[in-house]
Amino acid sequence: MSLSGDVVTAVFSGEFYIESPDRSAGIKVISAADVKEQDVVDIAGVVGRNSVERVVTATSVYVSATGWVGPLYLSNRDLGGAGDAVVPGVSGGVGLNNVGLLVTTSGKVTFVGYDYIYIDDGSNPSGEGGCAGVKVSSEETSDLSEGSVVVVTDIITLESDGTTFWPFVRTRNYSDMVVRVY
Repeated sequence: MSLSGDVVTAVFSGEFYIESPDRSAGIKVISAADVKEQDVVDIAGVVGRNSVERVVTATSVYVSATGWVGPLYLSNRDLGGAGDAVVPGVSGGVGLNNVGLLVTTSGKVTFVGYDYIYIDDGSNPSGEGGCAGVKVSSEETSDLSEGSVVVVTDIITLESDGTTFWPFVRTRNYSDMVVRVY
């Protein structure tokens, strides 16, 4: 399988996410290639699936240019979208599958954990363990408190207990989160 002309939207240790310039699809790429956000890449590899999302295990990655893909604004309810037998989505999710895309969402903080928070925009999603809202990873939670309002721009992925899938916003870095304390 090969992909060309896709834009790198997030880079993590040993993996990164790419998205088509028209924002119609995004996917995780397993590779230690030296890429950075906004690189335009051509990739060859094998498509598969980990426990929660589609992935490409890259055999080659070539950086061809620099580009840009803007985030899509989605309500908490629409994060992840529906799945099918091949592409995982949120359990009971509706709408187009958007796992792997760069998104912006917002909401009031309903729970603060060690390295994550839940945010709720009132669109009634229910997260893991029945927590109100959507789980958002955060490398820093010490300045976050319940009731704060957060706007976050990051990658939408999923979390699962093996049978149920919930939307999960995977942050690239703390600066992608705007916090308003009221």
